This record gives sequence, C-alpha cells and structure tokens, in this order.
Amino acid sequence: MTTIEDLIEAIAHSDKSDEEKDDIFAIIKSKLNCFMDYVGHVISTEVYKDIICSGCSNGTEEYMYKKTDEYRSRCHDECIIACKRLNEICDSLGIDHFCNIDTDDRHEVAKFVGKTVTNMFATGIKERTENLV
Repeated sequence: MTTIEDLIEAIAHSDKSDEEKDDIFAIIKSKLNCFMDYVGHVISTEVYKDIICSGCSNGTEEYMYKKTDEYRSRCHDECIIACKRLNEICDSLGIDHFCNIDTDDRHEVAKFVGKTVTNMFATGIKERTENLV
C-alpha cells in the first residue's frame, strides 16, 4: 500500500511539469480534506445520537442529527470518489494504490478513511512532540 508520503514523493520525482505537480498536490489536499470533513461529521452525528438516546433531547438535537447525518452521507460519497481519484493518480504514477480497498464498499471506505485520518493525526502529534524535545 502506498502512503501519503510515498505518493507525494512519487509526484515530486515524476517527469511531470511543475504546473502538473502543483495541480496534483492540490487534488490530493482536496481529497484528504474530504476525509477529514467526513470524520468530523461522523463524530457530530454520533454526539447528536447519544444526546437523543439519553432522553435529554429538546427536539433540536433530532433536527440537527437528521441534517448532520444527511451531510455525513454526502461526505461519505465524496470519500468514495476521493479514494477512486487518489488511486487514479497512483495508477498514472505507476505505484500501488493509496486506497488499497474495494472503493465500492461503503464500509471499507469508511474504515479506511477513519484509519487514515487517525494515522495522520497521530503522526503529526508525534512529529511535533519529538521536535519540541
């Protein structure tokens, strides 16, 4: 499986023009932002659901849950498209897929996106902590 670092390295060392590289980097950032947006909406949806299930809902939570869940579903669709697009980029560079999953399986995509965002967060925290020491 290709990591983000591998993908960026492959682009940087490709024979593509600087303009093409910039365009691909922008696509990657945009697609990873879809991942982060999706994870944020999954968390929001779960919080609203927990409030509703606790019996402490005043009615607003039900409305917000419905709206947040609708947006979460759209974000999930965007993540499926993002995985496919990132894999197309990998194909164009002749490297293994970044999203090494069945991109038509919504559950696989959801798990992959969650793990990817978690790993990126953990790596960023670790690197910042190590740089502070």
